[in-house]
Amino acid sequence: MVLQIALSGVPFDSYLKSDLERHPEIAARYAYLLCYDRNTPFMDARRINAEARAAGAYVPLPPGVLQVDMNGDFVSLHCLVPGRYDFLLPRECEVVNMKSGEMERTDGMVLPVEMTAGETCWFRLLK
Repeated sequence: MVLQIALSGVPFDSYLKSDLERHPEIAARYAYLLCYDRNTPFMDARRINAEARAAGAYVPLPPGVLQVDMNGDFVSLHCLVPGRYDFLLPRECEVVNMKSGEMERTDGMVLPVEMTAGETCWFRLLK
C-alpha cells in the first residue's frame, strides 16, 4: 500500500494509529487522511490521486510519474517515467535547485521539470 501512495503523486506522511489517538491534532493538518491495515483492500495510485484532489488536498502531479517527498520547505522528486512535468508548488515561491545551487525558473506556482527515469532532484522552497 505504501508503494501505491508513493506512486500517487500525492505528498504524504505516515503515522501509526496510536500516534493519531494520542495526538488527534495531527490529523487536523491534512485535507485527506488514508487509514489502512493489512486487511484493507488494494487501492491503486490514479484512485488515491483522484480522491485526494476531490477532498481538496494539495496534489502536485498526476499519478505514476514522479515520487514526491516534501515538507513546506523542501521537495524531493524521484522520476519513475521520463518526461517533462509541471510540478504544482504549494505556494508562490522562489525555488533553489539543491544540486546546482541555482534558482529555478517558475511560472506562477508551476515548476517545470524534465527528468530521466531513476533521476532524483532536490529543491528548496524559499518563502
